[in-house]
Amino acid sequence: MKKVSFLLLLSIFVALLFASSVSAFSYPNGTKAKAGDILVTDDAAAKGITGHVAIVTDSNNHLEIKGPGYNPDIYSFKK
Repeated sequence: MKKVSFLLLLSIFVALLFASSVSAFSYPNGTKAKAGDILVTDDAAAKGITGHVAIVTDSNNHLEIKGPGYNPDIYSFKK
């Protein structure tokens, strides 16, 4: 299952490299998000997690795996 999840994420990432840019979501510094951007955070360090990664998929969503036992899913930036 881990291999399938990894291959799914890898194929989506490669596909997003060639996708057009998005403009509905902006990062806190004002930079516009683009499909294929990789988001990295370390705000979960207090919970024993060293970081978290997601990939921007379109103007309002990102792809991530919430943790062990979860499958990749698309979530809104609004959450």
